[in-house]
Amino acid sequence: MGAFGVLAGDNNGEVLGAYVGKLDIAIDAFTVECRAALKAIKWARDMAYGVQQNFHGG
Repeated sequence: MGAFGVLAGDNNGEVLGAYVGKLDIAIDAFTVECRAALKAIKWARDMAYGVQQNFHGG
């Protein structure tokens, strides 16, 4: 069994969100790291952290 944690931050160092979870299968350290990275990528996608938003005053 393994566990992981992820923090999302902006370019000012502000924390935007956090996500923790556990991994049921921990064959070796490399597999745990890969599975944790995949879960982090999916979480970031679902939270739309990769989306750039531009706001213009007018």
